[in-house]
Amino acid sequence: MAFEVEQCRKRTLASFEKGYTVVNLIAVILFIALAAGITSQVVASLGDLESKRFYSSLSDLEGKIYSYYEQNSRWPGDCNRNGLIEYHPENVVSLASAKSNFASNEVAVDKTRCDVLGRNPETLDSPFSDLRHAALLERESTNRVVSKHTSGSFFQLGSASAERNGKSVRVNAIVAYGVSAHVAKWVDHYVDGDVDGNRGRIRRWDIDDAGSAWPGPDDKSVALVYYFEKTLP
Repeated sequence: MAFEVEQCRKRTLASFEKGYTVVNLIAVILFIALAAGITSQVVASLGDLESKRFYSSLSDLEGKIYSYYEQNSRWPGDCNRNGLIEYHPENVVSLASAKSNFASNEVAVDKTRCDVLGRNPETLDSPFSDLRHAALLERESTNRVVSKHTSGSFFQLGSASAERNGKSVRVNAIVAYGVSAHVAKWVDHYVDGDVDGNRGRIRRWDIDDAGSAWPGPDDKSVALVYYFEKTLP
C-alpha cells in the first residue's frame, strides 16, 4: 500500500512539474511578445519624436524667412529683389560629401552678403548671412553652424524650377539634406496629407526639382524640399 501511494505521489508531482513547465513556457512566450510589442511602440515613438523635432526646425526656419521678408521687403539672399532666391541647391542626398565647404564662409555681420557681393551674385551663403545680419539667426556664429538641422545635415535656401505650359516656373524653397526616409514621409503626410514625394509642398529633392517617390526603406537617407512660398507645379 505504501508503495502504491508513493508511486501515485510521484506521478502527481511529475504531472504538476510538467504542467508548471508548460505554464512557464507560455508565460515566457507572452512576455517576449509583449516586450516585442512595447519595443516596436518605443521605436515608433522615437521615430515620431525625431520627425516632430525636424519639422519644428523646418517650421522655425520658415518663420525666420518670413520675418526677414517683413522687415526688408525681400527674401533673404534675394540680392536683385526680383522675388526669387536665385541660388539653385544641388539635387543630391547629402552635402557633407558633395560640397565640404557648404555654408562655411565667415561673413561679417555688419553687412549683408548682398552688400558685399552686389545685386547679382546670389550664393548658398547669402540667405543665411542675411538672416544672421538681421539677428534672426545667431550673429556671432557661422553659416555652417546655423544652417544645420536636427537630423545632423544642412538646410539650403534657394529656388526650384519646373516646366508648365511650355514655360519655366521658379519658386522659392527650403531644401534639407541627409534626412531619413521615415522623417521625410512623416513630414510629407503632416503637410500634404499624403506620402507621394512628387506633388504638393513637400517632395523628394535628391532626384530632381519636380520630386520623386520616397524610397521603401525608412532608414535610407534622402533630401527633402519644402516649397514654402507656393507649390511648384
